[in-house]
Amino acid sequence: MERGSVLRVPALAGSHDRYDNYVAGRAVTQNREVQVIALARDGGNILEHQYAEAIYRLDRYIQKRVRVLHKHHYYSYNDLCLQYKDNGCPANKHVHVISDLYNHGFNITFPYFRFGTEGGYLGGALGGVKLMKTENGSTILASAQAWFLIYHLKFFPTETSYISGLWEHELGRHLADYPQDPYIKITYFHSQTLADELQRNADTLLPRFVVAFILLVVFSMVCSIALIDNTYYIDWTLSKPVLSIFGLINAGMGIITSLGMLMLFGMPFSDITTVMPFLVVAVGIDNMFLMVAAIRRTSRCLPVAERMAECMSDAAVAILITSTTDALSFGVGAITTLPAVHIFCVYTGVALAFAFIYQITFFAGLLALFTKFEEDGRNSVCGWKTLQESEIKIASWSQRIFNLGSKPDPIKGNDVKEAAISGFFRDWYAPFLMNRVVRVLVFVCYYHDTLDMKIIDGAFYSMLRHWLASKHNNPWVEDLYWGEEEDGNATLKSFRFLLGMRDISSTTDQMDATFLFREVSSCC
Repeated sequence: MERGSVLRVPALAGSHDRYDNYVAGRAVTQNREVQVIALARDGGNILEHQYAEAIYRLDRYIQKRVRVLHKHHYYSYNDLCLQYKDNGCPANKHVHVISDLYNHGFNITFPYFRFGTEGGYLGGALGGVKLMKTENGSTILASAQAWFLIYHLKFFPTETSYISGLWEHELGRHLADYPQDPYIKITYFHSQTLADELQRNADTLLPRFVVAFILLVVFSMVCSIALIDNTYYIDWTLSKPVLSIFGLINAGMGIITSLGMLMLFGMPFSDITTVMPFLVVAVGIDNMFLMVAAIRRTSRCLPVAERMAECMSDAAVAILITSTTDALSFGVGAITTLPAVHIFCVYTGVALAFAFIYQITFFAGLLALFTKFEEDGRNSVCGWKTLQESEIKIASWSQRIFNLGSKPDPIKGNDVKEAAISGFFRDWYAPFLMNRVVRVLVFVCYYHDTLDMKIIDGAFYSMLRHWLASKHNNPWVEDLYWGEEEDGNATLKSFRFLLGMRDISSTTDQMDATFLFREVSSCC
């Protein structure tokens, strides 16, 4: 809304006859914009003459050599740039001007500079800046490591914006193939970079989603396997591998329904939404295991209707609570004003809601059907009558492997039977974990020394309060968090401090700084 009100001003309205009213530094949109950072190699001073010449060559290359063909006409930067009056395209002339002044011994103040009647702001154009003081106390440039170059393109009408977008992509290809310069390194960002990277992530995730789906199918089928007592033969009456596949299909139905319904209602689709299926499938698989485990805990001697009633009274409540909290969590995220987050949360929340509905209708019906197969002693895969485990000695090898089953016998106490994976955790993993030696090893692995230094000097707090009471230092009060000790005395619990960063002119430096802070915070 605010941006729209600014764009209605004639200077930024975007009509063809007003493209000559663009003023550099006044842009409020990045609809069509290219940002290029030129970084001096080997920590050199970007203000020196040889670096200025390298940047000049790069700027001329971008303006003259990068062209796109559209409807039998070639467009270069001079055809697509925003400009002011008849002054031509902004050509980053300030790079040469500042470098010439610097190399001729002029003192250049920072971040604002003035030369005669002309001046400007350099704070957003230079990176890796080092300053020094003059005799009169002024702050001047000593050196810098990077120049920030910007190229604004026309973004109205639609066809012109499309051509500008083509030029952005063409520039990206040219810069990727730009001959290695001995003086500068280049990084760039344009208005479509984020969308391109998201699309690339989506294209990368698609084959991984297929692999993940196959692995989940295999894992679910393995976990649904039950064995004949005291053997390694599969109990095909109790095992339900096909039902596990339907559990994944159930989650997929929720995903497809949410996508179709929201798109039908005009909800835009963001590339980040391609992550949503992973979350919904994970929740759907979890709900499937809850329902299958609940039906296994019921007595096999009961009728199917009673077993389903007990199952739904147990599992459906847990599924309802988890699905509701998940959907509400994403509903809260949908309130945000960030479009990508809003779209992602809406799609995910609706998909989880539909997955729950299908879970207690579609999947519950299939569960009842497979429970009926179990009651009739049928093979859960093909529906044939299974050979009972008591006849294992006279069964052929194919019958033992593919068609062996069991019947409940309340007298022997085998009317409730668990999956093979449950027996593994009960009989092997839990005893292993509870072994004293293992517990000691686990404790050692997860033990970390914590930073905990207590300040017990009462005089320190007295001087601190006196210092904070000064009006001059009053802002420091907002950076301190106070608490109480067990004896009721006030103590300093935590404090906030600021760090000024240097040498973050390139994207790699910024990423390294981010990773470093994450590593430091994880160690505290």
